[in-house]
Amino acid sequence: MVKQTMGLSQEEYNKQASAHSKANIILWLISGVIYNIYSDNLMSLSTLLLVIPGIFVASFASMPTFLVNIKKHQILKDQIVTNTKNVLILSLFTIWYVIDLVFPIVLAILYISLVKYLVALF
Repeated sequence: MVKQTMGLSQEEYNKQASAHSKANIILWLISGVIYNIYSDNLMSLSTLLLVIPGIFVASFASMPTFLVNIKKHQILKDQIVTNTKNVLILSLFTIWYVIDLVFPIVLAILYISLVKYLVALF
């Protein structure tokens, strides 16, 4: 008997979780470095903290979006969306796609702002 997690085989679940986490970490790092370049702080503590503990923060924070993506893939697998002409459902999927892309970017900027704020306190 194949062990299943959220309707996927354990291997497929791990594969999708890894891919989602890697994508969010890459978006996290790129957007954080670009934000630090934009704010003239590339060589700073916030850049270092963006990499070392930051990738773990990004990976952990991406868990809720991953769980929603798993549900979304299950809906797509059942061909509910591909057979519908309901604009609301299609709009919700599009909005979720944008949220999933923007989430790690906004999170990286907030993380850097928090680090800068805490460094300014000390």
